[in-house]
Amino acid sequence: RPACISQLSGEGEAALRPLTGVLVFRRTKSEPVVAAELPDRIDELDHCAMTPEQIGLYQAVLDSLVANSVEAGGEPKQGAILAAITALKQICNHPAAYHDDGLPLAGRSGKLARLEEIVESVFAAGERVLIFTHFATWGRRLAEHLTTLTGLPIACYDGDLSRPTRVRLVNEFQTGQGPGAMVLSL
Repeated sequence: RPACISQLSGEGEAALRPLTGVLVFRRTKSEPVVAAELPDRIDELDHCAMTPEQIGLYQAVLDSLVANSVEAGGEPKQGAILAAITALKQICNHPAAYHDDGLPLAGRSGKLARLEEIVESVFAAGERVLIFTHFATWGRRLAEHLTTLTGLPIACYDGDLSRPTRVRLVNEFQTGQGPGAMVLSL
């Protein structure tokens, strides 16, 4: 405990505690107020075929991991395995998520083709959709692609945005003022 806080009266310390304590902002579906605000959850499992480009990149990452482990004595290092898993996840999303070559995105990923269908059906039904990704750079590229595809300015919400911009994007989405889709980077 810092000396200045221990010298304060009980009231002063109590007043400082909310300012210096850990704040956690989290709402869960188990809270009745939160659950009432959320639509019913719909889980739909889709299998998306990889394109030949994706298959080639995927195999190259696996081959590289195996080749490097043989050279190093048979066991790949944990860091190499984690890097390979990340690369494989990116390749499954889209080749440009793994290595952005600047080429157009359309037709190069089964997962992107399915997402395009979903966005089209959501817009046709007058509904809204949030698209989540673990990769911020890919999220921005995806938002650009969907903007071109739909003709609507679809934003990517990520940590690089200023707080006022993030608040504006959320408010526009929630009030129905903005486009019916938003990409979010976790």
